[in-house]
Amino acid sequence: MAQPQQSVIRHMTRLAMEHGAVNLSQGFPNEPPPIDPVMSAVSALLGGTEQGAADLLTRKLGECSTEELGSMTVEELLKSVQRPALDTLNQYSIPFGRADTRAAIAEYYKRFYGIDVDPNTQVTVHLGATEAMASTFRALFSPDDRILIFEPFHEIYPNQAALFYLKCDYCTLKEDVDKGVWEVDWEGFDAAMASGVKAVVLNTPHNPTGKVFLEWELQRIFAAIKKADAWLITDDIYEHILFEHTHLCPLALDPEMASRTVLVNSISKAISATGWRVGWTISPAAMTDTIRAVHDQMALMAPNAQQFATIRFLGLSDSHFKEDLPKKYQDRRDFLVPELKRLGFGVSVPEGAYYAFCRYQQVPKLSGMGPMEACTFLVEKVGVAVVPGDNFYGKSDDGQKYLRLAFCRSMDDLQEAIRRLGKLVE
Repeated sequence: MAQPQQSVIRHMTRLAMEHGAVNLSQGFPNEPPPIDPVMSAVSALLGGTEQGAADLLTRKLGECSTEELGSMTVEELLKSVQRPALDTLNQYSIPFGRADTRAAIAEYYKRFYGIDVDPNTQVTVHLGATEAMASTFRALFSPDDRILIFEPFHEIYPNQAALFYLKCDYCTLKEDVDKGVWEVDWEGFDAAMASGVKAVVLNTPHNPTGKVFLEWELQRIFAAIKKADAWLITDDIYEHILFEHTHLCPLALDPEMASRTVLVNSISKAISATGWRVGWTISPAAMTDTIRAVHDQMALMAPNAQQFATIRFLGLSDSHFKEDLPKKYQDRRDFLVPELKRLGFGVSVPEGAYYAFCRYQQVPKLSGMGPMEACTFLVEKVGVAVVPGDNFYGKSDDGQKYLRLAFCRSMDDLQEAIRRLGKLVE
């Protein structure tokens, strides 16, 4: 029976810190979240209650003169705020999520996908998407059940499956280098579905390839799931980081999937707040209590103040989700990918998410190295941390050809990384 393994991705982050390398390994930004949700979090921590938080954001500074304010530190100013007699926002929330946060999540799905979600019977707020996925696996499946994962995959899927004694089957995405796209091995997919898998895990936009699954691909997957009487579990955390195509919500695309789909999502990527740890599941009402029970025992709750701030995040303007967010990462993609190609890497231009999955063995100084050997060389000798491609595969040996680079870091970091990688062609 496979056992959970420590994260290779986070191991590479630790090596980046040890060697002073530019960290393009782990998919977390190094720039701040939008100010409005941050202000909501601060007001919750200091205001203590919903009313206290609202009062704090609208309170005038009183009789303080400009000179007095000019001599105060930010800490002194914040400490001067009258603290409330009562406090709820620094305490436990309802384990499965604040009622107003769950309502905001339901409204978010109505706003962007036109679907009705019941916040009381379908929405559970989790300690990030990682815990949401784990709770879903435990709630839906029993030891020795098999789930189908598209490879390359994010490493949490097979590791969490191992945590609950589940078995993994794999369907390999193949890169068509000439077309510059990633394609499903449908023969392998059909064979896996016919063998009795209990669920398909679907991540689109896809980490690490950047593939965005098209409507006809999703419809074929849905048809196979219904025929097999299986579940669909989505990982939607990159839903708004799109450069090509559109993110299609399964519940909107095929309402018949509603009874056999659990949507997993979080604020982490869309708000650049990976440390806030607020995620959620949208599940059929019949499964929600079980998911909530597992979540209650595994994590209890997501941080109350961050849940409160998530309401403000979910209410950000359409332009944040549809324009500002994708443009920020498309600009970085459009810088990094051509530079990598100039240095000899091969990469199909990602359609979404914020990773470049690169063929590296044609780079002379990396030729002949295995993926981890190449990563070790890059972090120790070149000063750039990336992730070995074989970390993303469970069946195919295709990972021997690839390295993953994240372009969610600042443009300054990306430019410095390319400067350092220039040593490979000197």
